[in-house]
Amino acid sequence: MERFKKNSYKVVSASAAAIENVAKPAAKHSTKIMIEGAQQIFTGINGFFEEVDRGTHRKLSWLFNGLKKMNRGVEKLTTYSLVANYQDTMNNLNIVERGLNAQQEDMEKYFKKVGIGIDKSWAFSIENRETIREISEFIKESTKECKNIPYHKIWQYFMAFVIVQERARHLLWKAVIVPRTPDMAASLEEMAYYSRYATAIYGKYLINILMEKKVLDLFKKINDDQIFLRYSNTSQQDLAYSHIKSQRFFPGHTICLNHTRKSIILCIRGTMSVFDCMTDLKGEYTSHDYTDPFTGEIKATGSVHMGIMECAKNLATNLKPLIIEQLEKFPDYSLVIAGHSLGAGSTALLSLIWMSDPDIMRKGFKAFAYAPPAVVSENLNHYLKQCVMSCSHGNDLVVRCSFGAIKDAVGMIEAFHRRDRTAGIKASHIVNKEIFKGTYTDTEILAVYEDIKSNFTNYKLQPPGHIFQIYHRLRHSDAQILYETQNLENLYVGEFVEPELYYEIVYARTMLSDHMPDLYEKGLNFLVYGDEKRQEIECGEASPSEETQEPNENEAVVSDDESNYLEAENEEVQVQSQEEAKINDDPYLM
Repeated sequence: MERFKKNSYKVVSASAAAIENVAKPAAKHSTKIMIEGAQQIFTGINGFFEEVDRGTHRKLSWLFNGLKKMNRGVEKLTTYSLVANYQDTMNNLNIVERGLNAQQEDMEKYFKKVGIGIDKSWAFSIENRETIREISEFIKESTKECKNIPYHKIWQYFMAFVIVQERARHLLWKAVIVPRTPDMAASLEEMAYYSRYATAIYGKYLINILMEKKVLDLFKKINDDQIFLRYSNTSQQDLAYSHIKSQRFFPGHTICLNHTRKSIILCIRGTMSVFDCMTDLKGEYTSHDYTDPFTGEIKATGSVHMGIMECAKNLATNLKPLIIEQLEKFPDYSLVIAGHSLGAGSTALLSLIWMSDPDIMRKGFKAFAYAPPAVVSENLNHYLKQCVMSCSHGNDLVVRCSFGAIKDAVGMIEAFHRRDRTAGIKASHIVNKEIFKGTYTDTEILAVYEDIKSNFTNYKLQPPGHIFQIYHRLRHSDAQILYETQNLENLYVGEFVEPELYYEIVYARTMLSDHMPDLYEKGLNFLVYGDEKRQEIECGEASPSEETQEPNENEAVVSDDESNYLEAENEEVQVQSQEEAKINDDPYLM
């Protein structure tokens, strides 16, 4: 009976949340789109009548005036019908939602009375739905400047900026290279080595579907822990602790041992649940003090990502006893923290907290953040560089995404909207030129880019620590910004760069796919080990720390396996190039 009530509670609360956060917004926005589309159609018809009227004998003007008046009447009737239908839909949804909310409240009171805490671990509990509501209101407030701009115009502005920014990237952008110290080179080898842990923590869903393509494994009795152990080459007895399922501001994580490296590895998972999305979207800035771990003196006060800092605080409180226990059990081992995406942001801010903790800092630690969001201000990041190293692959959106960057996108929309009301090159002109194989000169395009970019004045956080940027030469045309220091025959190029490179979101074809953890792992292993040694490490046959040969940083080691790998890459690129030839006229796919 209790199980039935739990399942019923989940159905009721999820249905209420779906109505509030999906059905009602979908009804609102779809109605707005239909009204905008109708207005465009009727405006076009009206323009046609006016054009014909101008070319026809004046004695027929009464006819076209009548047609235009009728057209306006039909437009009003259509708009009225759409609005009335929307209001009826919203009334019905509100009635159903109120009933489900009342049921959910009664169920939560019952669970509280009998001591069942299901509502605490359920994404759509009343408490968590209130958090989702707050995040939704924050997003609305942050983008209110775009509220009255038609959707088709917003889409047009993004298309135009893709074209403008793509030209600017190739003409203006250059990365500021950070000289590679011996310590940074050594840490780079470690970052490549521990990247497999940041991938493994995602479990069967990501590993099997998105990487190995073995969908049938989902139906086998294999859990996330087993996938983690298999992929990271970790034995069961070396898995000290596992909590892969996320909770509210508490992402999935594991603690395991690596006896070859003498390390205790805390691995934090990225976004894979509604709870994780709540953390990502709570993107306001909050203040944080970094203090000396042994004197308590405040060294710096800066800004951090609010949602991810809440995760970091919860992780710090709950995991410190477990970490201390392992450090005492293995006194000659060191702590390593690793994570991808949300896990990388949590890794960085957990590091910031523990850098002020004397119990942790007596032995110190290293942290590796793969595809971290921008989570920390410049003054705090100065201290994070002591412990944290990050990696960015290609044009990964997440690494460039902070509240300030989102506000810049709103500023871009506003800037193009203002240009629509003034003389000069407009967004529609840029898009039309691209579609019909025309073009503006570099000078004209760069002038538009500089004008739009002048609105990008919002304060932005930085990706944490030292940042290693990777480009795949055949996948990313932006690889040119590192060419001055790289061997152009390598498939991948990579260098440490200054964080200013990440202050602007890159609207590129690969901005989403570049975020996948296996691409980070592949690029790092290629640059550091070469493909042959990478395969040995993944199979557990060799450890780079036991080899006398220094890690390979820039020189590509071409074995038979590597040759096959390159052939496969080239075949993939050739097919991709053929597809690109068909769609390269679409400006939003630049």
